[in-house]
Amino acid sequence: MNIFPRFHSLIGLTFACAATITHCFGGNISIVNPGFEAVTGSDPTFFDSSGKLIGGFYTIDPSQGSTPNAYLTTSPIPAWITYGTAGTANYTGTGLLTVSSTEGQNVAYANGFMGAHGSLSQTLATTFQVGLTYTLKVDVSSFVFLEHTDYSISL
Repeated sequence: MNIFPRFHSLIGLTFACAATITHCFGGNISIVNPGFEAVTGSDPTFFDSSGKLIGGFYTIDPSQGSTPNAYLTTSPIPAWITYGTAGTANYTGTGLLTVSSTEGQNVAYANGFMGAHGSLSQTLATTFQVGLTYTLKVDVSSFVFLEHTDYSISL
């Protein structure tokens, strides 16, 4: 089963998954790194003494460019597959988001504009079963100065 949030024509969309996917019989399906807290490092420019991403910084694949606040890594969201401009960000204390992080301090982001797309996905260990209803809980936010309604999230 894939979790594949796909985002079209937007800038600065962030989201956080719930800890599990639930199916109609009440069982849970685990998502690896559901709160996007698994990114760690030791570079004091980007990470605190416990290895957590510092507020105001984010991760990005080197192929997508760089800014002073970007930590370049080929795994911008551990356990997730990213395409285009997508990664982990810590906006704690910045006041930039309409919804804060659901779990911990980080959020995932996927940006797209001018025909570009950012997305992330994860293949889960559980096989989809016909006839069951699955529920994926996701919080979606954008920057307070931008309104975005053009996105999709699917199982």
